[in-house]
Parts: sequence; structure tokens; C-alpha cells
Amino acid sequence: LDDFGTGFSSLSYLTRLPFDTLKIDRYFVRTMGANEGSAKIVRSVINLGRELSLEVVAEGVENAKMATALQEFGCDYGQGYGYAPALSAQEAEVYLNESYADGAAPLKARG
Repeated sequence: LDDFGTGFSSLSYLTRLPFDTLKIDRYFVRTMGANEGSAKIVRSVINLGRELSLEVVAEGVENAKMATALQEFGCDYGQGYGYAPALSAQEAEVYLNESYADGAAPLKARG
């Protein structure tokens, strides 16, 4: 369920449709450092996802501080420029190969 918490995504969809992944909208992720309410929503959505046995992806992770906070909250995955800019499939392959060659820790890839 993409962009959870905004627009037409609703709690009722979580029980009516077969989802395996819950994506937290970038607005909440982007504002969680400056807005305690957003941080509480992010933590709550992560906990809700875990209770429903869903993988949770945070959109809009722009820096290491955000990534660390999300890891501490128990988020499964992050997506955003804090990890890498948007890449084509070929660019992503090169990026990952170079990361492995440099001994960098691999990204937690979705399988």
C-alpha cells in the first residue's frame, strides 16, 4: 500500500486487500525530525505494519540521520536520496557492483 497515511489510502484497505508491504509517505518521514506528531505517526505506522506482518518501507529518506531514526523505530526498508539518487536499471546495477567491490555493506534489497 503506497503513500500510506495520505490521499485515498485508508486503514480499511489493510484488511480488505492483500498487501505484503506498507510504504510510509515521504511527508511524514521528511517532517519527523522537526515535528513530534510526524515522528509518532511514523513509529505507529511501523508498529502497525509489524503487527499485521507487513514489511514497512519509508519513502523520502534524505540523510543518515533519518535512516538511523527509522532503523531505531524498526523500519524494514528506506527509500530515497539518502541511499542513492534515482537510477535506471543499468545505473543501479553498476552502483551495486561498485558498492560490493569497494567492500561497502550491501543495501538491504527487496527480494
